[in-house]
Amino acid sequence: MTLMNTGNLNKYLILGSKLNKYIDIGGNFYKDIDLGGNFNKDIDLVSNFNKGVDLGGNFNKDIDLVSNFNKDLDLSGILNKDLDLGSNLNKYIDIAGGNFNKNIDWRQF
Repeated sequence: MTLMNTGNLNKYLILGSKLNKYIDIGGNFYKDIDLGGNFNKDIDLVSNFNKGVDLGGNFNKDIDLVSNFNKDLDLSGILNKDLDLGSNLNKYIDIAGGNFNKNIDWRQF
C-alpha cells in the first residue's frame, strides 16, 4: 500500500485528501477510514457502505485486514484504539515506526 502524505486535516492525520475526523487514504469520509470510496462510519475498501467490512478475517466491529481485532483497524500490528500501520500504538496513529500521542500533519515534513 502506498500512502500519500498530502492534503489538509482537521483533527488527526490525512494521507491523501480532506477528512473530518480520522484518516483518509484515497477518499473523503467523516469518521474512520476510507481506502477507495466514501462512507459515513467505518471503512470502505472498494465501494460504499455504512458499517463494517471483513476482508478475510473475523471481526466484531470495524475491519480486519490481517488479523482479528475488536475495535478499529489493524494493518500489521496490535492497537488499542485507532489505526496501526506498522507498529504498536495506544491511541492514535503510528505510520512508519514512530509513536506519538496526538496529531500529525505530514505536510510539515
